[in-house]
Amino acid sequence: MKSFKRFTMKLPLDSAYHESLEVQPGKPFNYIRNTVSSKKYTKHLQDDPYKQKIEPHGRYMQHTSDKVDPKITNFEHGEITFKNPLYIHWGSGGYKDADSWKNVLHSHYKVTGKSLSKAIRKDGYDAVVTVGHHPSAPHHTSEIVDLTDDTWNKYYGNKK
Repeated sequence: MKSFKRFTMKLPLDSAYHESLEVQPGKPFNYIRNTVSSKKYTKHLQDDPYKQKIEPHGRYMQHTSDKVDPKITNFEHGEITFKNPLYIHWGSGGYKDADSWKNVLHSHYKVTGKSLSKAIRKDGYDAVVTVGHHPSAPHHTSEIVDLTDDTWNKYYGNKK
């Protein structure tokens, strides 16, 4: 986690905190994700309230410890492992706030979308794991973006 500190100034940097996170490097976890792009539901909105124009591209998901009903449509669930996720604080408010994770990544890398994903991957990370969105659960992960080779190849071709 060479760049952990520069992105997570609000997260405790001690090993006990890291070990308490729900998503650990090299350890499988269960995820759930909506297979219908949220852009389908937000394209009519004028102000980009979720900062989708600057977010990294990848497979968005959430950690789950619950059993998923197989009858639920438009959702994918399974198990995944990341070798070197980039942990970043979700932010203190909403997506439009300067300290939201999407704004922090955009400000640091100065690129958006596929280019942002490439830059994060170039730094050695295979995922983005946002942490601490809920003050009552600071170890709780929120949004997770899968940037692994398989995902990259499936969604964006063989370019790395």
